[in-house]
Amino acid sequence: MAVFVDFENIKRAVDDYFVNERVELRRIFEEIGKVTEGRIVLKRAYADWGVFKDYRSDLLDNATEPIQTFSLTYKGKNGADIKIAIDVMDVVLRQSDITHVALVSGDSDFTPLVLKLRETGRYVVGVGVRSNTSTYLAKACDRFCYYDDLHGADNTELPERSIPATPMDQVALLAKGLAALGNRPVPGSALKTTMRKIDPMFDETRAGHTSFLEFLRAHGDIIDLHKPAIGDVTVAPKGRLEGGLEATLLPPATNGMNGAGMPRSDGAALSRYSAVSSPQPFAPLESNPVYTTVAPHLMSSGERLRLWLRDNNFRYVPSAERHQIIRVMYDLFADPENNDLSLKEAKDRLHLWFEENRPSVPWESINSTVYHLFYTWCFFFDRSDGDEGKQLWDRRTSLQADIHSADELITKCERGIARKLWERDRGDVDAEALNEWLYDGDKEKYEYIEEMVKSVSANMGNGAPTGLGVNGFPVMNVKTLAG
Repeated sequence: MAVFVDFENIKRAVDDYFVNERVELRRIFEEIGKVTEGRIVLKRAYADWGVFKDYRSDLLDNATEPIQTFSLTYKGKNGADIKIAIDVMDVVLRQSDITHVALVSGDSDFTPLVLKLRETGRYVVGVGVRSNTSTYLAKACDRFCYYDDLHGADNTELPERSIPATPMDQVALLAKGLAALGNRPVPGSALKTTMRKIDPMFDETRAGHTSFLEFLRAHGDIIDLHKPAIGDVTVAPKGRLEGGLEATLLPPATNGMNGAGMPRSDGAALSRYSAVSSPQPFAPLESNPVYTTVAPHLMSSGERLRLWLRDNNFRYVPSAERHQIIRVMYDLFADPENNDLSLKEAKDRLHLWFEENRPSVPWESINSTVYHLFYTWCFFFDRSDGDEGKQLWDRRTSLQADIHSADELITKCERGIARKLWERDRGDVDAEALNEWLYDGDKEKYEYIEEMVKSVSANMGNGAPTGLGVNGFPVMNVKTLAG
């Protein structure tokens, strides 16, 4: 067995999906060894190692040869790709005793290489992060393992993650997840995301459940559920759905702060929330996750908004880049030849387009913008096959029916972000701070942002259905894409 690690690719994916996570080379090699039941005779990891000096001991501990690569494009992506492809073919052609090859990457560019290896009779194993792995690459391999699912042989604690070495009791984790969200009715997708932040090893399938909804239904003795015909399930501690829509939309009254970490002055809102509050059996956590060393009340409004958006998976992307990415995404879905695309396939093609045509646009900006579109109800996912266990990334995807141009797609995304803020702030959205985040403080855009905030607030004030977004489209969360 020979293993080739596209380290920069896997590192970017891990940074994007996990919290405070180092790439665990040992776990990767252990999993590859279990798959093949053979001896790994060659391990190479490719990167600009001047950037990743802190991984020197990891390489030594795992007897891995570091291969220095340099950028051939602005993004520094193809330097490693080309070198890996050349080295892989050189090894298999020179060493006939190498019967298995492992590629650690999610990059679709390796698909032709994998197919060629299989032509030569080699068994190919792939490893990548689920949400950033090309569907084409995964299908091309004889076996593909997702980094998300890897566990060490000794099940030891993951470095730099304050979580237990084994999964937390699922009932206790469910209680902590609801407590962290304020013990109020919340979308199921938001609850699952929070539970995975508390315990990244959480996986409902370990307990025999085929979906998160099935997991929730199995705990009906301690929670209430509301599942609309379309859209996300709403979850609350037992007896807490009686408060209706108002209870669902009110942010948690925690230490005098609202859901965005801003001081609340609306005493009436606090009273309404307290009226439906029931701390048992979901007692608040002793300490909620902290993502900044600056107290929220010492931050500016713009800093608080940016922090809240970041912690809710909306990473900042400069407006010019974001608009360009969205326009290319619109063109992809507007092409009649792409009517069978999944979102994962569309994202792969988006990365490829920018690599070939606009290499100056960072990989992270493309990925984050796709997440923006997903979180803001811009996509429709075909569920006609009846396979409830199928991941949204892999379902046939199209744009929502009310989107007829790239400009409308941009507007829908931005309105969706404003709605997210409205839900957390109960209508008190700072237009100036939002303009800073969306348009880098462009004064000419302020009036547009102000009118958008007013429009969204009026729409939500009229009572949009729980679990549905603006215009009645379903609320979904990107973390559900990873199962």
